[in-house]
Amino acid sequence: LADHNQPMDATRTESTTTLRTMADTVRRIMRADTTSIASFSLPDKIVNWKATSGFRFLAEEAPEIVMPLAGNFLERIASADELVIIKGIGVRDELQAADFPMHSPEGVRDLAVTPLKARGETLGALVVGYRVEHAFNVEEEKLLEGLAEMVALALDHARLFDTVGAAKRIWEQTFDAIPDGIIVHDHQMRIIRCNAHAAMMMEMHPAQAIGLTCADAFARLFGERAAAYHMGESRGTASSFELQAEDGRRYLVAVAPIDEAGSQPGSVITWSDVTELSEMQEQLSRSRRLATVGQLAAGVAHEINN
Repeated sequence: LADHNQPMDATRTESTTTLRTMADTVRRIMRADTTSIASFSLPDKIVNWKATSGFRFLAEEAPEIVMPLAGNFLERIASADELVIIKGIGVRDELQAADFPMHSPEGVRDLAVTPLKARGETLGALVVGYRVEHAFNVEEEKLLEGLAEMVALALDHARLFDTVGAAKRIWEQTFDAIPDGIIVHDHQMRIIRCNAHAAMMMEMHPAQAIGLTCADAFARLFGERAAAYHMGESRGTASSFELQAEDGRRYLVAVAPIDEAGSQPGSVITWSDVTELSEMQEQLSRSRRLATVGQLAAGVAHEINN
């Protein structure tokens, strides 16, 4: 539950750097003019160019380029099982320059395109280009297929981290969208995470709350007296209790321990504002008492009349 933004971003940057390094390496080994690594998203029918090398009109640190898969020369590669050689781009009638939007502006004439497969799925393609006519021999094709296996592993690794990152972003958005307050503390009773609502109540940014003690957080949230009285109830075991803050509002607080393998336990503390609900319950209780008194008075009057 700790904030892992920095490690996740660092890993994503490392994956991007690895793919770019591989693109450079493949270009040198194959003595090619350009090398590019494409990632397929078959459900969305798009191609994401993850890394390029040797392109004159693209910056070395250019961001990823996204293109439609339909109508792209890579569309048939998505269902191919082996290396495909494409010769005569812009020269042969069936190889129109418009069908090669990444390579035609670079003057690339011949391509070798190898599917990148992992766990039985085509993840993308390794594309090696030459600006002059190139005769691909059997040794080059075998070498390219071997290089593609290594690139496929790196691309699979990068995609897995992208998937984890997307799931993490969804979780964070959900966590912050919850209208109740949530804080997570470690075994030393220091906050390691809090949602947006909790931070707003403390008049802080969520990142500023990291490292704050639960006692200080409770004092900011509910007042020092309430914090001093109730902090003992939020240690170690699951519990729930109603708390009245110094401003008169009432909160239902719940504590759930975290006991992860290999780590010292902490707790998740949540609270909901039940002020209006408590007032309604008190009004209902008073109404019931008044109704009971009315029934009693009516009975006594009836007996007196008799």
